[in-house]
Amino acid sequence: MEINNIKKVTFWFESVMGFTVKSDVIKSLEINEYQFHIGTDIAYRTKIVLDNNARAEFSNPMFDEAPWNVEINGEKFQSPIKRLNKYDDITMVEIEYDDGSIAKVKPYWGDFSQDEYSIYQKSYYEVNEKDELTGNFIVEFYTDCFTENFAKLPNVYELQKIIDDNFYKYNPLGLDDSDKHVYHDYGLYESARWLYNLGKKAYNPQTFVNGIYPSIAKQFNPEKHKKLIENVIDIIYNEWTNRKVSLDE
Repeated sequence: MEINNIKKVTFWFESVMGFTVKSDVIKSLEINEYQFHIGTDIAYRTKIVLDNNARAEFSNPMFDEAPWNVEINGEKFQSPIKRLNKYDDITMVEIEYDDGSIAKVKPYWGDFSQDEYSIYQKSYYEVNEKDELTGNFIVEFYTDCFTENFAKLPNVYELQKIIDDNFYKYNPLGLDDSDKHVYHDYGLYESARWLYNLGKKAYNPQTFVNGIYPSIAKQFNPEKHKKLIENVIDIIYNEWTNRKVSLDE
């Protein structure tokens, strides 16, 4: 699926720095709807094509003197290509559309990283069949998580919101009102992702229990509240499965 009507794209990195490029240097941005299996996870390959001479607005003035500066025809500017080519450590890509709406794509890092680089990312200068540079720079990574803007792709955030909101509403752990914020702060994204990746196989109340209960932090003593937790999970299951949109749409 190619993403169109893009106004600008912001890349965020493990170093907490980021930069924004405008649509005129973004030649294409697409997410392959074919599912790739990485261990027990399901991910989708994302490919972004940028112009080699792309310019960017970096997020922090302290990077003005960083090695991302280039000079072409006597004009100096900051190059996003130099930053992308040095480290494979993208943590988030924000896409702003022409209508002002924003979608976020979270790159897949797996359960570990090596020297804080993601082994599931790569960036490179494109060459043609004659080994000649095409003028394009390619960024590729896998993603397992999308916002509601990608309506045709799995929306694990929606399921997480249903889980977290019901835990907050029914409070099966018996937390004080002042402490109930941990239901949202802690979040059960991993449970939501696991259940969503199961697709139609998740249409089973016990599967939801198996996916959510073990992810509750031991510090909250879930074993003391197991029955109440299972009752809330049953509510979550019914709310999710009664939606008009099926798990794998």
